[in-house]
Amino acid sequence: MGISTSQVFMALIIALIPGFFALQLLKALYKL
Repeated sequence: MGISTSQVFMALIIALIPGFFALQLLKALYKL
């Protein structure tokens, strides 16, 4: 049995959320 698509989708969300916040933080720091 392989990994289900829902598990892959959840893993992508969990991986992308911190990256999104880091990008927002970098944008805020760049404006300062």
